[in-house]
Amino acid sequence: MIAKKRAQDFPGSIVYFTEADPSAQVLYNITPEEFSAKMKLWLLLADHAVLSVGHMLESNITFDWLTANSQAVAELAQDEAVVPSLREDRDGFRDFVVQAPEQEDSPSVLVGQRDVLLGRASVLSDVFSTAVCWPPTGESRWFRDSMAADLARRDSPLRRRLVGVRTAVVDRLAGEIASREFLKREELTRIIRKHCPERERLLRRYGDVFYHMAGAVFKDAVPVLHPGAAALFRQKVADAVRSTATPSGQQGELWRDILDAWGLTFASLQRLPLSEVVQIRHDSLGVKLRRTWGTLLRRAGFSKVVRQNIAEFDSARIDLIRLLHTEVGAQRRRYSTVQKVRSALEVGSWVTAGLGYLVGLCLTSDPVVSLVSGALGLAVGKPVLDGVGKRLPKTELVVVAARIVGRG
Repeated sequence: MIAKKRAQDFPGSIVYFTEADPSAQVLYNITPEEFSAKMKLWLLLADHAVLSVGHMLESNITFDWLTANSQAVAELAQDEAVVPSLREDRDGFRDFVVQAPEQEDSPSVLVGQRDVLLGRASVLSDVFSTAVCWPPTGESRWFRDSMAADLARRDSPLRRRLVGVRTAVVDRLAGEIASREFLKREELTRIIRKHCPERERLLRRYGDVFYHMAGAVFKDAVPVLHPGAAALFRQKVADAVRSTATPSGQQGELWRDILDAWGLTFASLQRLPLSEVVQIRHDSLGVKLRRTWGTLLRRAGFSKVVRQNIAEFDSARIDLIRLLHTEVGAQRRRYSTVQKVRSALEVGSWVTAGLGYLVGLCLTSDPVVSLVSGALGLAVGKPVLDGVGKRLPKTELVVVAARIVGRG
């Protein structure tokens, strides 16, 4: 049986990684390479990355990544860096498969393949001993009410995208969604096909956005949305605040904006072994990095922004990127100054080593002994400089980025 905790039992920053979802992976053509690179990014930044138990079992991409990196994933699981999310009325991976499957968000690609799911559940049960639990009723109602409200509101971005669909059709669609006590995406799809099949893809994409946002709300986590989903969400937010203007440089994908601000590339993340991500997380610089990221999230207002006012989400996202740009710039200037001082000290070390050699000549006639004496002086000085460099405050973003890029 898996140990179940509440979101508040996990200290530090939490992200809800929605691109582990097989539905999102199909809708947005997410490749294994893209999935892997994004997971590494969030594991570098966040204290905890939450993956739905259903997504871990149902998605081929997600399950394959977890098992292909089994040793590193086991360490991440032990550190509660990767955390499964589980309904509070389920006891583990197996229960997700065998208990009341009609209430679950059934996997479209694995319908009828119970043995496959049970096999995966057995594998993952041996890896993950802790899960974050959540109340399914509250999440389902948030999902249902958000979707129904956007359909019912005639000036919403979703309604404007349904131009050409008769008002009576949309009203029936919204009414049937609102009438469901427990709404899951599989049922939402059936309702959409019944009332408005010609706009199924659009409506399912909106449904996914609200479903993932609901998941984040009830896990007190920052939702990590696919850029395609985020674009829909930004339109909704822009409408809510009556402004579509976005500051220059803030219109891209969140994860790519982070890479650009931080000085990383997709290729550098691809090359980075997950085992090294684990090492960085354990290193003091990695701890400082996650602490800095958590501070930026709080300063951007991400802590409760989704629960309090969904329209503020995009504003917080924009502020987060601005703050990251500012922080990286300040750390680069500080790091440059440190390197200049370090270079001067290293020159001084060579001078000290030379003096040691001369002093040695005065004390002994053996030049080899003198040379060894000077070299030892330099060898002692170098680790001291390295140690000082690691202890310098507020350069962790730059140092870690240099370490990652330097692998190429």
